[in-house]
Amino acid sequence: MKVKNTLGILQGFIASLKKFPDRPALKADEITYTYKEVHSYAGKIADAIKGVDSDNQINVAILANKSITTYASILGTLVSQNCYVPINPKFPTARNVNILKQAECDILIADNYSIPKLAAIVDEIDYPITIILPNITSENAVLEENKIHQIVYSDQFNTMPIQWESISIEKNDPAYLLFTSGSTGIPKGIQVSHENILAYVSNTIARYDFKPTDRITQTFDLTFDLSVHDMFICWEVGACLCPIPNNQSLVSAKFIKENKISCWFSVPSMAVVLSKMKMLKHAMYPDLRISLFCGEPLSVAIAEQWALAAPNSIIESLYGPTEATIAIANYKINDQLILAAKHDIVPIGYLFKNQEFCVVNNSLVEVNVEESGELCLSGTQVTKGYWKNDEKTKKQYVTIFEKGETIWYRTGDLVRQDKTGCLHFLGRTDHQVKINGFRVELQEIEAAIKEITRAPQVIVLAWPLQNNVTQSLVAFISQMEGIHAQQVIQSCKKKLPTYMVPSRILFLTTFPVNVTGKIDRKELINLLEKNG
Repeated sequence: MKVKNTLGILQGFIASLKKFPDRPALKADEITYTYKEVHSYAGKIADAIKGVDSDNQINVAILANKSITTYASILGTLVSQNCYVPINPKFPTARNVNILKQAECDILIADNYSIPKLAAIVDEIDYPITIILPNITSENAVLEENKIHQIVYSDQFNTMPIQWESISIEKNDPAYLLFTSGSTGIPKGIQVSHENILAYVSNTIARYDFKPTDRITQTFDLTFDLSVHDMFICWEVGACLCPIPNNQSLVSAKFIKENKISCWFSVPSMAVVLSKMKMLKHAMYPDLRISLFCGEPLSVAIAEQWALAAPNSIIESLYGPTEATIAIANYKINDQLILAAKHDIVPIGYLFKNQEFCVVNNSLVEVNVEESGELCLSGTQVTKGYWKNDEKTKKQYVTIFEKGETIWYRTGDLVRQDKTGCLHFLGRTDHQVKINGFRVELQEIEAAIKEITRAPQVIVLAWPLQNNVTQSLVAFISQMEGIHAQQVIQSCKKKLPTYMVPSRILFLTTFPVNVTGKIDRKELINLLEKNG
């Protein structure tokens, strides 16, 4: 039985709406929207969703860029007590159709920016779906009438908005469903509940001094779970969300200053780009109060540069897989960082309050402190499993004999816990290769080269492969003055066994990145294949 008047993750937005109805909640496409305006728009979309299916809990796909329609659709989906599924217009049509079908979405909402992609997607969906177009009237129809699909234009919306306070959400109700890359090549779905997000928001709000006057970045695409932090931390405290404009691919110093950004959150790779563009100069961002990085390892060199550029900011590295809801551990950058860091990588750090971890060997037996092993996670932030994939769920969500009946998520991350309880990242269990019979973790080589060169970005690939056997190792390194390939190889020979020394060193001015901002290893392999 549902608990009455439980608002789930919406409770923060509702509280801020009551306190600050006329304060800015969102700046999108150079237009600022108040809490009252976002609430009104979201209510209309919620009512349109309810008009399609008012009785069942459904998955609602949102094909949109960072527009007012996008954010209102996310809130409207949650208000209608449904689960939102972000669809990235930058993805290929085939991938988006695959996600829509896997998620069994009954409704697809699209904004103006996504119309060029919409027709191709709709043509490939072979089951009935309702398409809601909040920005377009029936007089300006952009889709041909379809015998399979229903199309709802803005002038066909009802005029009786849902009363938000009357809704009832259970803690285990799903809030969003994201699809991440799968080892089989098919995206795997991760459904995150209101309880999972509330646990994360509670831990994060308790740690940082977010204020209603803050202006918070959104550098992440909505298909990346770190975007959830930006939205719901922002609206929890009555602050203003400032997404990167749709016509910009990267954050610039001008964007930070013109929007008076006070809270920053990005992948470390974005900071590396700013560094290369000479945008991390001393005291360049004095108004930044909170700077957070997540999604990939943060190098000490970049952390130090950011500290110089934002001298008044708290700087922390966060860690967490999508399966553990945004982030579940943190490490504060301070004067002791150099002593604590290993191989120029900021540690994972310490788990959030009320969340649990253990480090195990291949047999799922807990190892001793200072020994390496796979990190396993449990607690209110950890999700229940993969969307309609029992086989994958059973493999990654396990019981550990010494820990009773508790379910633990296997992260695939190799870590070491030191005597203070701090976790240090050592590599991935799935990036292991064999060379001449020896098992080699590519991250170990990357760490050694970073220590040698102090380069902000290093990627080592096993290439080429013949009959699934590694022939050699190739290292990609950020272009730096005074660093030469033979010097790096000779230094590696002093630190690593011969079989772990790259045979080739390639320097890049910029690294290819995927839609989440992480380095695209597949594109690097393509580069090798093209150039030999």
